[in-house]
Amino acid sequence: MIMKNKKGVYILLALLVILVLLLLWVEMAVGIFGSPISGS
Repeated sequence: MIMKNKKGVYILLALLVILVLLLLWVEMAVGIFGSPISGS
């Protein structure tokens, strides 16, 4: 296929962004990775 499915690409990008934000939120809440941004 020469024409790429732009809608599919946007959905994948949105899912990727949501996943990253979720990981950041979990890290700030729990501190799994022991990074400086983790909470108490």
